[in-house]
Amino acid sequence: MFDHRELVTLIAIFDEGSFEAAAKVLHVTTGAVSQRIKSLENYIGKPVLIRSNPLQLTGEGENIMQLARKIKLLQDEAMAVIAGNDHSEVQTLPVAVNHDSLTCWFSEAASNIATGLDGVLIDIKTTDKVSTNQVLKSGNVIAAITALDNPVPGCKVRRLGALEYFVVCSREVYSNSLAEKVSVRSLSTVPLILFDHDDHLDEQFFKRLDGSPEGIKKHFIPDSREQLKAVLKGVGWGIVPRQIIEEYQGDELVYLSREPVYVDLYWKAWDVSSQLVAEVERQVVNEALRQLHQ
Repeated sequence: MFDHRELVTLIAIFDEGSFEAAAKVLHVTTGAVSQRIKSLENYIGKPVLIRSNPLQLTGEGENIMQLARKIKLLQDEAMAVIAGNDHSEVQTLPVAVNHDSLTCWFSEAASNIATGLDGVLIDIKTTDKVSTNQVLKSGNVIAAITALDNPVPGCKVRRLGALEYFVVCSREVYSNSLAEKVSVRSLSTVPLILFDHDDHLDEQFFKRLDGSPEGIKKHFIPDSREQLKAVLKGVGWGIVPRQIIEEYQGDELVYLSREPVYVDLYWKAWDVSSQLVAEVERQVVNEALRQLHQ
């Protein structure tokens, strides 16, 4: 049987980033933290941590971390029910959210969760659409918003809706380069602004034009609002979330297509009998229904 103190110590080390920081939050010595991890590793017969900077979990460590967080979540929830209003402990819920969801709509859901659930703190891990899956699998979060619908062991999947992106440019860029016809050739004369190298929205758009983004010059700006600012300054054309575009009040923006590019989003959460996780999911789904394309 796993030792509860050892599991809590593993969580603290990874969340705080070091043995020393974990010792402070656990109110024990660094030596005690080290001994607990050594005992845990002796019990399973394999290392759980790679002593690097930053610390990393081994494959076995990821499995143990997921177990540790599930046990802690259910235990804290049970203690809160037993103690009622006298329960002073707080529960921290780590959730992975891709950047555009956080920027465009998830912050509203997070605010509703934080204000509506007493004793609950939200710990949002921002990642790209793909790596949210890995963070969830590793046990570092209890739930994730991701563009991948493939299953993760021990988790349930629910479609939330789709983020809408529009292809836009400044009026100046449109007049100088794209006014005659929006085509693969005309778009290749102006740089494209993307979020990062894992952003493949351009492939969806070029498929409509029976072409490929191969050879297109690209800028990479990992912030949707800054992307829009760059578009308005004539740096290039971009594929920007609808919510970000709606914040803009000027008349310098030109739509190169009125048909959105869609990115489906999914809620993946641990499949555990937790009222807290169920309530968080309800809040997220409600906000997704309000703000995402269904």
